[in-house]
This record gives sequence, structure tokens and C-alpha cells, in this order.
Amino acid sequence: MFRIQHMAFKKNTDMHGDGVTLSEISAPRSLDEFDVNIIDLSSEYIWRYHDRQMKIDYESEFNDLNRMIEESCSSKIVIILPQNIRYKNSYGANGNGSKDYLISKEIKELIGYSFEEWIGYIVQIPSCMLMYENTVTKIKGFEYEAAFHFSNEYVYDPNCVLTHSNLSNKNTTINMRDVYLTTLKIDSYDKLVNYLNCIGVIQLEEPVPEWILAVSMFDDELQKGIVVEQENIISECNEKIVIAKDKLSLNMKYKSILYTNGDELVAVVFEILEKLLNCDLSTFIDEKKEDFLIKLEDITFIGEIKGVTSNIKSEHISQLDVHFQGYMDKLSEENEQENVKAILIMDHQRTQDIVNRQPVHVNQIRLAERNGSLIVETSALLKLFEYWLNHKFCGIKDF
Repeated sequence: MFRIQHMAFKKNTDMHGDGVTLSEISAPRSLDEFDVNIIDLSSEYIWRYHDRQMKIDYESEFNDLNRMIEESCSSKIVIILPQNIRYKNSYGANGNGSKDYLISKEIKELIGYSFEEWIGYIVQIPSCMLMYENTVTKIKGFEYEAAFHFSNEYVYDPNCVLTHSNLSNKNTTINMRDVYLTTLKIDSYDKLVNYLNCIGVIQLEEPVPEWILAVSMFDDELQKGIVVEQENIISECNEKIVIAKDKLSLNMKYKSILYTNGDELVAVVFEILEKLLNCDLSTFIDEKKEDFLIKLEDITFIGEIKGVTSNIKSEHISQLDVHFQGYMDKLSEENEQENVKAILIMDHQRTQDIVNRQPVHVNQIRLAERNGSLIVETSALLKLFEYWLNHKFCGIKDF
């Protein structure tokens, strides 16, 4: 892969792409870090001077580039000259009460005078070598405009001419003392890479033609067979990975009852209870009494589901008993009898690592036994569910 440094007035993001490092002319990287260094002088902000003299503010930066070019051992240098933009100087107050450059001239007016002198700070070129004339140069499907070309009078070796305009055959790129000078307008990454490949400073890989794919030689067929076989294996493995990840996600949902509370906890506990007890809780209406009421053939479960950061407290058990007694009163009023079991499903100390949680205090266990209630920790509920998944759950008697 080629390494290119593109230097401009400001980092030009239009030139951003593979192999290209963007720099500013005022702060270039070492030239020999790159195969090709582009010095792009196309910005109008380079061609300005704050005072009245015919100078440029970038004289010092140009001299630095000249020294770097002289000391470079291996890098190729390409200088992109400006189009016919305006040179401005004499910055000061204008008649409108604001400040601006008071003198402005087109670059073509400076050809043969100051312009070649300024370019000479970087690399020496003969005066009057540049000629103003708008042309178009076509290079492998791209069109490049140019406001100037290089006069044949100063091109002593025709082999130094690397690009020329269509129809008019004007010289738009020359190699002068191992420095490439171009008058072409290069304003995109694709145009830049195409141009550099054309003049031979980089070499792009030839695109693979479609017909070559049908040419079978050596052990092509054997290797193609191996590719197909291994791709099938990879496909099967990917399918297994997807299934495994989905199962892990489902497992994580069930394990969430070890740290959640509220509706999130209730929803997952309901799903587990439906599977364990082969019941349907979708029709259960929460009337802000018990959290669930499950009527089976020979037993009714009434219960509370809670997630708390503390250990189980007496108030949790007492609240369950209130719901239990209320339901028993309702049965009595309706002159009905049911085998009712009160269950408190608790995710206690839910913010603690499960291995660090304290056991339920004996006082709470005794209170639950006195009330005829059953405390089921969510960790124990998961164990029962694991038995069910492994076809080891024996039914209601396991509660």
C-alpha cells in the first residue's frame, strides 16, 4: 500500500482516503516517512500578504519545504500549482469601516514576475515558463481542468512531459529535476490517486477481470472444494452459536429474578410458575391485593412476590397473611371450601452477590410456619425450575 502525505493550507478532507495522511503546509511531517509528498498550493489563502509589498505570508514555509526537499533521500515530490485565483495584499481598513485586502490581482497577471519567484522558494522554475490558457486533461475516465500550462520553450526533454491537455496538447504536468509540477485542478481523493498512478509515482493494482475467474489451473478445484466444505462447517457453527446465544439470553432472563423487583420480577416469576404448575396467569387481574392466585384441581396458591434489598422481614410475612386471611374470609362468606396455601416468593438482598447473602432469620421462618405460609427464595425457585427443565420436577409436592 502506498503512503502519501497531502499538504495544503488546511487539512483537506476531500483528499482523505486509504494511504493518505493529511497535513498543513505550515506543519508538515517528515517527507521520507512517505512514498509521495503532495504540496498543494491551490488555496487562495496561501497567496496573500498583509503589507503592500508583492510578497506572500508563506515565504518562510516555502523555504522550509525547499530545505526538506533538498534533504529528502527517497520520497517523490508533487507540487500542485494554483488555478487562476486572486492574489491579495495590503490588508487594512476599507471605505465601509471594516478591514480587508485592498489590492487584488489574478495569478495570470503575476506570471513572468512575482509568481515564479514565489514558487522558486520551493523549487526553481524559469520565468515565463507558465502560460495562461484554460484546458482540460483527460486521464483514465477523469477530467482535470487547468488554467495554466508549461511552455514548450522551456521543456527541453519531451520525456519530462507526463500529462497534456486533450485536443490542444498543452503540457499540464512535467518532471523537473525529480520534482513533479502540475497545473491540473485535483480536488478529490479518487482524482489524486488516479493522477499519481498515471504519472507513475504510485502503482495501483490492476482490477481482476471477470473472465479470469473461469480459468481453472493448478489445484484450483481442490481448493474451491475445501472452501465450500469449510464454509458449510462455519455456517453450521454460526447457526449453533446463534441458538446458544439465544438460550443464554433466555437463561439470563430467568436468572434476573435474583436481582430485580417490581413488575420485571413478577413477569418472570409468573412465566416460571406457569411452567412449573401448568397454569395460565395471563387472566390474573392485580387488584392490589395478592400478587397471584393460582387455582389447581386440589389446591389453591395465593402469594406475594417481592424484591427487596434487605433480608426477609416479619412485615413481609404478615402482609402475606393478611391476603391469605382475606381470601379465607371471602370463601367463608361464599360458603366455599378450598385447600389454600400461602406462598411468599422473595428476592431478598437482591443487590448483593448471591454467595454473600445472609440466610433467612429463624424468627421469620417460625412466623411463616405459625401462619402456615411457605417462604420460597428466588434462588430456590430457580432450582425447582432447573429440575423442571431437566424433567426431574415431580409436581406440586416439590413445593
